[in-house]
Amino acid sequence: MKNCLKIQLRRALAPKFLFIVLLIVIIEIMGNSIDIKNGAFGMVVNGTGMGYLTALILPAVVFSDSLASEWENQAVKYWVIRSGIRKYALSKMTAAGAAGFACLFLAFGIMILIGGLFGPWYTAGLGGSVPYAKLLEEGRIFQGYLMILLDKGLSGAVTAVLGMAASTYITNSFCAVSAPLVIVLTASRLAEFFHIPYAWEPVSFFLSLHPQEPVPAPVVTLLIKAGISLMLLLILTVIAVHQMERRIEDV
Repeated sequence: MKNCLKIQLRRALAPKFLFIVLLIVIIEIMGNSIDIKNGAFGMVVNGTGMGYLTALILPAVVFSDSLASEWENQAVKYWVIRSGIRKYALSKMTAAGAAGFACLFLAFGIMILIGGLFGPWYTAGLGGSVPYAKLLEEGRIFQGYLMILLDKGLSGAVTAVLGMAASTYITNSFCAVSAPLVIVLTASRLAEFFHIPYAWEPVSFFLSLHPQEPVPAPVVTLLIKAGISLMLLLILTVIAVHQMERRIEDV
């Protein structure tokens, strides 16, 4: 399992990964250019329509389409013979999640640094009802932005794993990349019937920093995000591994 995972992680963190990170930075900076005067915080909190691309598509582009590519190139049997179905599937899902997490964590980390260079690290009162802004208001800049980056990284991990899981059903690269956006938008429509708080409805879960009143403690917000993310990652991984085993055994 370790050797298979190392190989998949090495493939996931190939030059394509760095290209996607830089692409996200460029897209977000272009979308937030008018907010650069607000400094580092303005770069990560002021959402634009580009958020759908950077949070729900590009993290999946990094590695989530690799399974579909290997199916199309008939390389899956090689990996299965070499490592076994379950180890292969688990290593794929783990590598996709790690790549998605690192992608958004690093991209938004670069954006925070750029925002801090061209403006203040934080302007009092700018955070509004964003929980993580409490730390920034208290002058705990590093802790506040670290929590923001962890939150963004978790969104990237779920996006990437969702794309990989979808590709176990429809082995098509386009499906792997576009599935997270389609599923999240559909889930958001369904969520309207269940009166889910705005801070945690599907689109906000991925795109926002969960503004809400009364403002909860930053740690509580991050723990909720981590708990939901880990639950989704576990469910998606179990579903994907089961589907992989079924498909390969039928080949």
